[in-house]
Amino acid sequence: MLIAIDHGNKQVKTVHGNSIVSGVQKSKTRPYGRDILKYGGSYYTLSAQRIPYQKDKTTDERFFILSLFAIADPHLSLDADKSMEVFRGWQDYVARLEANWRAVVGEEDTVVIAGDLSWGMSLAGALRDMQFLHSLPGRKLLLKGNHDYWWSTRRKMDTFFEEHGLHSLQIVHNDAALVEGIAVCGTRGWFFDAEEDADKKVVLREAGRLRTSIQAAKALGGEPVAFLHYPPVTQSARCEEMMRVLEDEGIRRCYYGHLHGPATRAAVTGEREGIRFSLISADYLSFCPKLVPAGLEGDASST
Repeated sequence: MLIAIDHGNKQVKTVHGNSIVSGVQKSKTRPYGRDILKYGGSYYTLSAQRIPYQKDKTTDERFFILSLFAIADPHLSLDADKSMEVFRGWQDYVARLEANWRAVVGEEDTVVIAGDLSWGMSLAGALRDMQFLHSLPGRKLLLKGNHDYWWSTRRKMDTFFEEHGLHSLQIVHNDAALVEGIAVCGTRGWFFDAEEDADKKVVLREAGRLRTSIQAAKALGGEPVAFLHYPPVTQSARCEEMMRVLEDEGIRRCYYGHLHGPATRAAVTGEREGIRFSLISADYLSFCPKLVPAGLEGDASST
């Protein structure tokens, strides 16, 4: 689809809607106000000041910066009787998620949702939750979590999204998606302490899916950044199979969810074995999508 845009040095104009200021001011220190984007170690804010004339605007990142965000475990239950509000810290979580999402995510941005999207037991049962997410700004890349019982075959999910006009939702499963220099890849993962034969088979299968997804990401170009539902490592444990894939494939950043409440104390949120880990469970992030920096140097995860 082609959309005609008059991208002037002061205003961006289309045949739909009002004109918006195209001037952007860049600084190394955080400016005052809320409408701020941090990208590559610099801060960007809208400005009425003209950007000097440039015949080819694609050579200046100020004209086309987009953002990637991530969050896991929204545990939506708009059409099921499993509200998370029974748990401490989850009061009004849907309203909080919506308000925070709209405050930081733009229509042209992308948000990775790393599992446990909905308590729905089928695609039909998760429809209201998916419609809610679709109503929020941005493109959404969905990975599977351990409570996503609605998850089906790729063809069925894609068909369901198409039939219900959920065009902002996209599944990431055995493949990858390129977002502004970052190749999003990942899988669900599994328990790091799997002992039963059935669990061991699942771990090996998930490790294979992770490798397939990372290799697809490398084929797209950009930095492959891994997103998992289960943590591949905690303060006291390590999933050997998943960590081996991350290390073999040279992954430098990994985002994961699944941990809630007191369990977050076991989370690794910083560099471990050459990989920078970030916990993105919704309650841990106070129900606000986390910005994924364009480069490793901009990732401010702390130990």
